[in-house]
Amino acid sequence: MPAVKISRLILILLFLPLPALAEQTFEELVANTGIVIGDKAVREANRWQPPKTVIVRGNAEFVEVLGKEFPSLELVQATTNAQALSVAAEADAIIGFCNPEIVAAAPRASWIQIFSAGAERCLAADAVGSGEIMLTNMQKMASPVIGEHAIAMTLALARGIPQFAKLMPDGKWDRDLSAAANVMPVAEKTMLVVGLGGIGREVAKRADALGMRVIATRNSSREGPDYVDYVGLSDELFEL
Repeated sequence: MPAVKISRLILILLFLPLPALAEQTFEELVANTGIVIGDKAVREANRWQPPKTVIVRGNAEFVEVLGKEFPSLELVQATTNAQALSVAAEADAIIGFCNPEIVAAAPRASWIQIFSAGAERCLAADAVGSGEIMLTNMQKMASPVIGEHAIAMTLALARGIPQFAKLMPDGKWDRDLSAAANVMPVAEKTMLVVGLGGIGREVAKRADALGMRVIATRNSSREGPDYVDYVGLSDELFEL
């Protein structure tokens, strides 16, 4: 399979759950997600070979979409670790599964794609941790939706939604003003973002759009985007 098709496969896997991202141009994706081009081509990796048999974690619909895009691939659907482990020996690539047991059972695998941002369990496998097997994850893709979730939680707390939601099953509606004593607008409030990485930037950007003042910490420097009012180092955490 040509390298350009492999790149398209990776992009489809990354953006299939996120239609809004899939509609952007490549240049827009790079700018909006912070993707960085690696200093080494995939084809130059020691273990790399164009995949023919790929284990795919997901439902039949997901596998069908991939199958239509890449009819030359043999896609093996698996929904559990046990299923993936039973067919790992024939896999050139694995999508959605990664742990030391599966990696050890897949001597032909040259590429693993996981759907999470965290890769700790995957990196525990020697062949992955050493870079012998290429690993791709959802770190850059997950940042926007996690940023949205953080803002959703912020608004829920600011509007007292958890307290009111507890009354709903009993059909209670407390009109006492004391029930809304802790309800507040978020505009002009200050949000502290601890760790101005990919997710932190997405949270800060959305908080700024709501009219909040955003301050943050990061380990490496005091530099930050223009929507963050102040960036301090990690030793300033308690003061901020």
